[in-house]
Amino acid sequence: MVDGVVYLASMDKKLYALDAADGSERWAKPFSADGGLASTPVLVDGTLLVGGFDRRLYAVDASSGEKKWSFKADNWFWTRPLVEGEAVYAGSLDGNVYALGLADGKRLWSYNLQAPVRAAPVMVGSTLLVAGRNGRVVGLNPGNGELVWALPIELGKTLLADPLPQGDVVYYSAQGGSLFKVMPADGTFVPLLLVQPGTPAAGATPVAGTQTPGPATSPTPGGTPGAGPTQAGTP
Repeated sequence: MVDGVVYLASMDKKLYALDAADGSERWAKPFSADGGLASTPVLVDGTLLVGGFDRRLYAVDASSGEKKWSFKADNWFWTRPLVEGEAVYAGSLDGNVYALGLADGKRLWSYNLQAPVRAAPVMVGSTLLVAGRNGRVVGLNPGNGELVWALPIELGKTLLADPLPQGDVVYYSAQGGSLFKVMPADGTFVPLLLVQPGTPAAGATPVAGTQTPGPATSPTPGGTPGAGPTQAGTP
């Protein structure tokens, strides 16, 4: 809720603006997409950003409900988008995280994690953290999409939930109950709680991180999956 207005994304393919006091609609009509809207809407400077099952990320005028722009990926946008400065960062089930211009939705770069991206991206300091469903976590330069760690972190667990940034660390909760602490500065991590299938989520012993930071890799022309970002204009 912002300034007495609740913005509600619905699986009926509509985005609603409702008066928090009485539930009346604030727009002449709801914004309509071509698929269910499953991501949490984000409001920034009068623009609502929301992703849908029609493979599009939408920017909608918060005062009128009119579309400003949309960007189409190869699969659903199910993550909450992140806005930092003039850029929007959003993960897609096509395996990519996309950096888009906030003003016009043009693609700035993309990075492929080789797995659907369901958890929301987060920014800690100058590092953009993105996690794939396969447990791979990457630290990226938000300006160009290049890796800032030598290697991605491989947690070996299914990651679907949004991470929790706390100061200079980020916590990831995996499907099944395992919990990890990631240090964005150098790409190391500590398993705080490891839960094996069929075992209770208790009694785990912290284990030292296994990733060692080193020189960052350079982007690969053509956007080879997992090897570097695809810059705008690259097929």
